[in-house]
Amino acid sequence: MTVSEQLDAINATLPALHCKGLCQASCGPFRVHAAEEARLPEPMTFGPDLRCNFLDRDSGRCTTYATRPTLCRLFGLVPFMRCPHGCAPE
Repeated sequence: MTVSEQLDAINATLPALHCKGLCQASCGPFRVHAAEEARLPEPMTFGPDLRCNFLDRDSGRCTTYATRPTLCRLFGLVPFMRCPHGCAPE
């Protein structure tokens, strides 16, 4: 099993979360493992506002949602990363 397949298997175990798209302030800065960054269309960077380059500033949505890193997927799912806008796991 490749690393990418292992990440897919791990991510498939996470509960679903209906995102309201209001968490833009939480989109950075942080580092991800090289294996996760390799799945992204380009390297993850952070602008002057410290937000991720994959955040669409107009819609407030992640442009690489399907392949977003596990840390992004955990936002709203784990107690110490609760969504301040009320998004909660199913």
